[in-house]
Amino acid sequence: MGDNGGTRERLIDTTQRLLWAHGYGGVSVDRICKEAGVRKGSFYHFFPSKEDLVLEALDALWAAARAGVYGSAFDRALHPLERLNRFAELNYKYHVEMLRGGQWQAEQGCPFGNVGAEIGADDVRIRAKVHELYEAEVVYFQQTLADAVAAGAIPAQDVGAAARRLVALQTGLFTHAKVYDDAAWLLEFIPAAASLVGAPVRDGRFLVPADAVP
Repeated sequence: MGDNGGTRERLIDTTQRLLWAHGYGGVSVDRICKEAGVRKGSFYHFFPSKEDLVLEALDALWAAARAGVYGSAFDRALHPLERLNRFAELNYKYHVEMLRGGQWQAEQGCPFGNVGAEIGADDVRIRAKVHELYEAEVVYFQQTLADAVAAGAIPAQDVGAAARRLVALQTGLFTHAKVYDDAAWLLEFIPAAASLVGAPVRDGRFLVPADAVP
């Protein structure tokens, strides 16, 4: 059986949106099918369970994040501290635009953190997926911090441990932004990250040598 109508893609797209807004427990198969305009029988043709669909939706959310933020911000042609500036700026800009444009009625935080925070002890596959995605984020930060150490921009340190702290910091800020319904919490990333890795800051940005910015 083919999928010329794009049913599978509609289910994944709808689940991405619902997960971000309502979390794992707040989204049922019935609701996904209704909002995607798909019959329940068709749902089970493509996905054995809600859990299987959520796993694919999380992968799709990460692919979008890589294309929209990580791939652009962590361009190795940039000075490593400028990469961190761009990461913080792009994250904040995206959240503000979603709120101002009416796509979001309230700040929604991070879908990975939202799902990870509510899973139970039996949700082994979901836990493993969120763990995997956090580790994928760590890779970007770890490379950037290694480059920053090599450039003399920050002190020598365990860049793997520091990268995990930065991911944890960003996850916490997303949670605060959601709880307080205020994307301004994301602006705290740079000053807090600077303290964690020993980087210089001026006017709310990591201080990058003038000749290092294209």
